[in-house]
Amino acid sequence: MARDPYWLHAYWEVAEAKARRAPGGRWVLRVYELAVAQFAPDTIRRWFDVELAPGARDWFLEVGHPASWWCLELGVIGGERFTPLARSNLVETPADRPSDEIDAAWPPSHPSLFAHPVDHLSSLRPPRRAD
Repeated sequence: MARDPYWLHAYWEVAEAKARRAPGGRWVLRVYELAVAQFAPDTIRRWFDVELAPGARDWFLEVGHPASWWCLELGVIGGERFTPLARSNLVETPADRPSDEIDAAWPPSHPSLFAHPVDHLSSLRPPRRAD
C-alpha cells in the first residue's frame, strides 16, 4: 500500500508449511517499478531487492517515485537464484502535487473569495460585560 508519494508499506503472512519448504537463503522483498498498471516482464522499468530482518512481517520501503506503479514479491535468494513465495497487488504511489484535472462536479473556488481577510469575525465574539 502507498504510504505517501515516496514510500510504500508492505505486510505479509506466509503459512508455516510454505516457509519451511522455501529454500535456504536471505529473505527479501523484490520491488518492481512498472511502466503501466500490469505486471509482466516487458512492463518492468527497474527492480531492486530489500533484505528483510529475520521474522519481519511488514516493511516500509522508500521508492522515491511519485505517480508510479509498483509490485512486490516476497521471496528467498539462495546463491544467484530468487525464489518468489508471494506477490502483492499492484499499487500506485500518488502524485506529489495537486492534480491538474478539474472535475465539473468540483469546480475551483473563485479567487475573489480568498483575496481579502475576513473582517466580520469580530462580530462572533461574545458581548462585553458592563461592570
